[in-house]
Amino acid sequence: MKDIVQLNDLHKKYGNFTAVDGLSLQVKEGDVYGFLGPNGAGKSTTIRMMLSLIAPTSGEVRIFDKSLVTSREEIMRNVGCIIEKPDFYLYMSAVKNLQLFARMNGVNPSSKEVNELFDLVGLAGRQNDLVRTYSHGMKQRLGIAQTLIHSPKLIVLDEPTTGLDPKGIIDLRNLILRLKNEFGKTIILSSHILSEIELIADSMVIINKGKAVAQGRVSELLSNQDLIVTFELNDTVAAERIIQETVWHGKLRVSGSGELKLQISKEEISEVVKLFVQHGILVNSATYKRTLEDYFLKLTANN
Repeated sequence: MKDIVQLNDLHKKYGNFTAVDGLSLQVKEGDVYGFLGPNGAGKSTTIRMMLSLIAPTSGEVRIFDKSLVTSREEIMRNVGCIIEKPDFYLYMSAVKNLQLFARMNGVNPSSKEVNELFDLVGLAGRQNDLVRTYSHGMKQRLGIAQTLIHSPKLIVLDEPTTGLDPKGIIDLRNLILRLKNEFGKTIILSSHILSEIELIADSMVIINKGKAVAQGRVSELLSNQDLIVTFELNDTVAAERIIQETVWHGKLRVSGSGELKLQISKEEISEVVKLFVQHGILVNSATYKRTLEDYFLKLTANN
């Protein structure tokens, strides 16, 4: 697969403050690309540079193998985006908003095409309603329709799940997957929720203070990570003593208050449980999270 987006040593400074610090990444055609980082990490600044809304201090943005500096108009004709939240004329109907946006982008879709777009985003039957009657989730769906009206090859979504309830998040997730799988769109999805990115992204980058701290294929990043497994036990003192006499003695992370935590692989969980049971220790539960998630949460906590 070829690269759709290339950021090469991108920097953005505001006076003495560095918002983006030497960021390089590649987004492959047909991927959902997760763009992760805590608030203030530089995600929105980077996206604005990718969309030519602000100029980088140094570095290069290439999209569709063309420089954003020399081919901006050609590139932007094939890009759709939602930055933070979509804006509409609330006193107009959804379909009128969409038709107006289409004209602004130099396209004139047929009524059939517009109706198909409303059906795709789950707003069939509501296109003639005034946007002021729409819920937040419906406005997000209409925003997706807005990004698709000119049939872009690349879609950029900046924190699209903000303010959505659990059902709205699931619906948006399914829509993103459909855009990728059925329509072959390349999607850059900015978020601060690792678990959501894990469900739908092919590749991802985690940035902190404007720098990439982890990036690659999601399956490889997560498969290379051990788990932090929390065992709820009736006797953590005895359990810790047993662990200290095994190959897992260096994997103990914390013990106390009825819990013992080990950094081990998923395959080792059943072996540890079996060991505890053999020594008469009651295992009430065993839950886990990935060390990558733990690392990301630490980044979030530091900002």
